[in-house]
Amino acid sequence: MIGNFKNINGNESFEELLSRHERMQKDFFQRAISPVLKADKGADLDDFIGMIAMIVSKALKKHNAVFVPDEGKVIKDPHNTLEQPSILYKVIERIPLKELKPRPMEEVTEDEDDETNRRHGMIFGYRQKCILQFDIVASDCATANEVMNTFEEAMFTYTGFFKSKGVNEMHFLKHFTDENLNNYRQDLSVRSLQYYVEIQKLITVFDSTIDDIDV
Repeated sequence: MIGNFKNINGNESFEELLSRHERMQKDFFQRAISPVLKADKGADLDDFIGMIAMIVSKALKKHNAVFVPDEGKVIKDPHNTLEQPSILYKVIERIPLKELKPRPMEEVTEDEDDETNRRHGMIFGYRQKCILQFDIVASDCATANEVMNTFEEAMFTYTGFFKSKGVNEMHFLKHFTDENLNNYRQDLSVRSLQYYVEIQKLITVFDSTIDDIDV
C-alpha cells in the first residue's frame, strides 16, 4: 500500500502510480463538471433566483423541501413544527463589479413587420457581484443537515447550468451560525449558507423612449 492507493502491479514504481492517480483525478473532474460554461445570454438576480427555485424543486424533492423565492421572507410562527423544510434567502449585498455604470454592448432593432414602426436601440450591461444567504429551516437537526448537504451538492452540480444561462460566476462562501435567527432555534433547526454570485444586468434603451421624454 502507498498512502491510500494499492499497488496492483508489483512492478509499478511510486512515480508511475502517482502519475496514474493524477490522470484518474483529471478524468473524473472532466466528467463531473458540466462542459457548458459559456453564457449564451445575460442573467440578472431574479433570473438566478428562478433557477434556484427550479433546481430545488427537482434536487430536493425527496426531502419535500420548498424554496421561498420572496427575498427576506420569514416564517410566521417559528414555534410551530414545520410540515416541510424551507429554504429562505436574502441579499446581503449587490454592488457593481467593475463598471459603475452600464456600458453599451449591442445595437438592436425591433422585430416588427412594419419597418416604419421598428424601433432602434442599444443594449447596455454591467456586471454586479452579489452575496446571497440561504437559510435552511427544518423541524429537526437531521433533516436540516440533509437538506443543507443536498442543497450544496446541487449548487455545485448545476454550476455549468447556471453559467450557460448567463451567471458569470458562482461559488460557496461559508456556512455559519446567523445569530439574527436565534428566535427560530428555540423550536427549529437552522443552517445558514452564503454564496458569491456574479451576474450581468442588461438594460435595453430604444431611441423612441428618449424621444418621448424630450417631447
